[in-house]
Amino acid sequence: MTLHKIFTDNMVLQANKPVRVFGQGSGVAKVRFCGKTYIVCTQNDAWEITMPPMPYGGPYDMEITLNGITRTLENVMLGEVILCAGQSNMQFAVKEQIVEPDYVYETYPAMRVFVQERIGEHEGIKSDNGWLVCEKETLGDWSAIGYHVARLLCENKGIAVGIIGCYQGASIIESWIEESLITKPEYHVPRHLRRFNETHPCYKEYLLWNEYGKLYREVFAKILPYAVGSIVWYQGESNSSVAEGEIYDIWLKLLADSWRADLRDGTIPFVIMQIADFDHIKEGWSEIQVAQERALSIIENARFVETKDVSASDNIHPIDKRIVSERVYKVLFEGDEK
Repeated sequence: MTLHKIFTDNMVLQANKPVRVFGQGSGVAKVRFCGKTYIVCTQNDAWEITMPPMPYGGPYDMEITLNGITRTLENVMLGEVILCAGQSNMQFAVKEQIVEPDYVYETYPAMRVFVQERIGEHEGIKSDNGWLVCEKETLGDWSAIGYHVARLLCENKGIAVGIIGCYQGASIIESWIEESLITKPEYHVPRHLRRFNETHPCYKEYLLWNEYGKLYREVFAKILPYAVGSIVWYQGESNSSVAEGEIYDIWLKLLADSWRADLRDGTIPFVIMQIADFDHIKEGWSEIQVAQERALSIIENARFVETKDVSASDNIHPIDKRIVSERVYKVLFEGDEK
């Protein structure tokens, strides 16, 4: 029997919701946590233990015994777990930012990050690193948005925060949706009408991850069914044609509804971050921005973060993520719905 790799020292479990511990193999699994013991016997290829909702707190130890072999995970927290997903603006790292000279990045022991493996070679944090505590010397590889949102939450609410990074630069939304869903005729846009098609200069390179359902299978699905408190989605630049803008809100609903179902929680807040203005692409760009806001009317418990007023305009990656991160924090944790 094996334990899923997302369960490591320093992990953050979602408070006030059922917590699932899981892995592969058959036999007897036992979890001791917060003074209680949970046992499951399975003959299947996977095992899972569900613990009841627990309040914010920690640090704790979690003792996991699989077929008589015991492992202890240390420095475990119960806090807010935020799934930060999408493409390059969510992937955009702290070390890539240019911010005011007096802004200081700090060590925050209650902030942790787990980054799901991307496709292809890449630098930075990998899933094999497990959960990492936020330390001043090594936080440069964090998602900038993930870092700023976590910092605001940690400072203002005094609770632990776990960021799960689930992103791939230059990815299309259809790659993040289960193939059996996205290939239905009603969700189809002809290839030649898409932003990402055979005329794109990086088409062959990006095909590595831009196939229907590929990032869903190879990135998102591999964290399931880890409990999260919210989803923040920042994507759309790779779908920015007029034809895609006409249906992007429908795609967003399909993604939000299916991810919530996969995460076994239909109430998870779903934050839509609007793509920033970009002067070098006109046709189709505004259609995606409009579709992202339009999606609020068809996705339950969706929140919207506007970015057009703080865009770089000449850069597809605005280089200071603090203002948009403050807006994410507010729509999730301060009751500001827009």
